[in-house]
Amino acid sequence: MKVPIAEMPRPVRGWAAGLLLAVMVGTACGAGSTTPTGPVAPNAAALQRAKDAVAAMEAVPNYQGPTVKLDTSSVRGKTVYFIAFDLSNSFNAQILANFQEAAKLIGLNVVALSGRVNPALESQYIFQAVKQHAAGIVLLAVGHEEAPEALAAAQAAHIPVITMAQRSAGLSLDVDTNGAVTASTYHIGEVQADYAYIQSGGSIDAIGYGGASLPQDVDEWDGQQHELGVLCPNTCKYKSTNLDLQTFQAVLPNVAREAIIADPKLNWFLPDWDILGTYVLVGVKAANAQNRVKFSTWNGIPAALELVKNGDEAAEFGVPLRWWGWAAADMISRFIAGQNTPDENIPVRLFTQSILQTIGSTSDESLLYQDSKVFDTYRSLWGV
Repeated sequence: MKVPIAEMPRPVRGWAAGLLLAVMVGTACGAGSTTPTGPVAPNAAALQRAKDAVAAMEAVPNYQGPTVKLDTSSVRGKTVYFIAFDLSNSFNAQILANFQEAAKLIGLNVVALSGRVNPALESQYIFQAVKQHAAGIVLLAVGHEEAPEALAAAQAAHIPVITMAQRSAGLSLDVDTNGAVTASTYHIGEVQADYAYIQSGGSIDAIGYGGASLPQDVDEWDGQQHELGVLCPNTCKYKSTNLDLQTFQAVLPNVAREAIIADPKLNWFLPDWDILGTYVLVGVKAANAQNRVKFSTWNGIPAALELVKNGDEAAEFGVPLRWWGWAAADMISRFIAGQNTPDENIPVRLFTQSILQTIGSTSDESLLYQDSKVFDTYRSLWGV
């Protein structure tokens, strides 16, 4: 059941707090909650806050990565294992391709493996990397929650491990990982709420979808709930819903459709990543609710940007996927070389239909993020 924002506990950032929030929001305050009736004029200060946050995220991002040259002679010819959550997922597959592109320039060999949304298989692959004396391990949407024993073995073998799309920027690293290349999903969640507030005139009845086993998803829920609590504690409702990551493709369309039917005031879905958005859209269309229920997602795959361009999705929070793959290759190489390894968090840009129409592309990242100089910078740091 959804509860008024004012009745929810204030979020405390962090994995344990986020999981508690997901449970409480999903189960608390049932029949006693109330739903706003009729249009509610947005608070002027809240509206300005939301507009400022949206405008800042619509801006073209700037490079904030390393500035010290990489000692490629220390890493050339070494082997890195790249273990992904699911390489049948286009987001995962695109990041891998970009990582491989950068690794080839640096001189790294890459063993790429798909965990197929199976923690046992992901653990098996990490143990395999340890047995094969890998120089480094890169994990995509895989972390301590899925493979604690295997990661402990990697640390015992002094193999550096970095994660991508597992922990939100701003969260502490797990004890068994050395670094993370990621975006702040907490801030994405905040600006998802800001954008929804602007578009909905200050009254939001929303559901967030994601996986409670992914700390970055829980952090995004925290951001969504916190910002709605700031903007509209008495006129907005929200709940987060944990999905089974092995079955969501089959069930999410009907889950979304039933949620729309059950709540005639529901007007926003806030899925945590692009693939979830495609299944939410199926449910929205099945309920014939395209004019009432909107949604936004994050990742930035071309298919999601096309949905925004065509008017099927309200907004997309995109990350430059090529930039992400190159940053991860740079970070793991610096760990292998024993160099100082600064944070290489990835920026986010908010895309609306009007912005995409101006840009004229949903797939050319050099136009979407104007980031060509980023790759010139990396090439210079790598000496290639």
